[in-house]
Amino acid sequence: MATHLLGAFYVTQPAFGAGYGRIVFTSSLVGVFGSPWRAAYGAAKGGVIGLMNTVAVEGEWHGILRNAIPPGALTRMGQNEIENVPPDLRETVDAFVGLKTGLTPDYVTPMVLYLASEHCRVTHAMYSAIAGRYARVFIGLTEGWQEPTTVPASREDIETHLAAIEDPAGYIIPSSGVDGLRAIATARQQNH
Repeated sequence: MATHLLGAFYVTQPAFGAGYGRIVFTSSLVGVFGSPWRAAYGAAKGGVIGLMNTVAVEGEWHGILRNAIPPGALTRMGQNEIENVPPDLRETVDAFVGLKTGLTPDYVTPMVLYLASEHCRVTHAMYSAIAGRYARVFIGLTEGWQEPTTVPASREDIETHLAAIEDPAGYIIPSSGVDGLRAIATARQQNH
C-alpha cells in the first residue's frame, strides 16, 4: 500500500498547482480483475484505479488529464514471481512467458508516451499494454432491473431477475460515481 497506492497519491498532489498536465498511473490487471495469491498487491493496485478515477474528475478542473495503464512485462520482480508460481497456475504462466518477444517495457512505453503527451485528449481511462497488444480496460454499469413498486425487492425477486441484472447489453461506462448515480436516477424516473 505504501509503495503503490500512497506513492501514487503523494506524487500526484504537486501537479494540481501547475494548471496543466498529464498523469499516467500504473495499475495492474490483478487490481482490476483479481488473481490468486495476490490479495495485498491487488488491493494496492485496485486502490490506484480508485485514485485515478477520483483525481481524473478533479483534474479536469485544473487542466490535468489522468489515465492509467495496467502494463505487462517480464521484469526482475516478475521473473521472481514466475519462478515461484503455484503449480495450478504453471500452465498459464508458461503460456505467458512463451510470448517472450513483446514482454519487455519497450512494448509498454508507446502507450505511456501517448498518454503523457500533449497530443493526448483522453482522460479517466485505463489501457492495457502487454506484449504489443493495446486495449481499453473499463468498469461498466449494466442497465440492470428496476423494481417497479415502492416496496424493496425480495430475495426471490433478485433471483428471478438476476439475468436482467447481469445482462451486459446496453451497459454504460460512467464518467464518475455521480454519473453512475445519475444514470440510475434517470432509469428510475423513466420507469415511473
